[in-house]
Amino acid sequence: MIPVKNRQQDDETYEKARRYACRLLTYRDRTEQEMVDKLSDKGLAPQIIAEVMEYLFEYNFINDYNFTMRFIEKKNTYSIAKIRGKLGLLGVKPSVINKAIEDMGSEFEYDRALVMVLKKVERNSCSKPEINSFLRNRGFNRNTIEKICNHLENSLDIHYLDNLDS
Repeated sequence: MIPVKNRQQDDETYEKARRYACRLLTYRDRTEQEMVDKLSDKGLAPQIIAEVMEYLFEYNFINDYNFTMRFIEKKNTYSIAKIRGKLGLLGVKPSVINKAIEDMGSEFEYDRALVMVLKKVERNSCSKPEINSFLRNRGFNRNTIEKICNHLENSLDIHYLDNLDS
């Protein structure tokens, strides 16, 4: 049996840790790994961290899938490769990232790239190599880049492009 004094201290420590975690979430959403790291940095015992995380999961305050979906929507200039890299650094599991990307739809990356290119082309005319470089530097894959260039060549947007065959 745990002595009463230690149980009270653990309860107080848990409450402080829980309030700290909730306060962190008022600033911005966090991934599971980010929250565990923040609580660990406070020097909390693994048991306290586990209890706090259980509370956060129970009330859906921490949900890596929801975090990933919001991240993808906010970072609308990121390619799939860049999204995977950034979310991986935040500790999101690859399976969660893959599920979120899959749920965004098959044309997700293409749509993002097209919007970015059309904005760029509206500001100043660009050649095909410039568009290719622009998208490649942002992590878009070769297939997406080729589809975008073909779309621009075959659409009414061609008047925006100068030196298309350069």
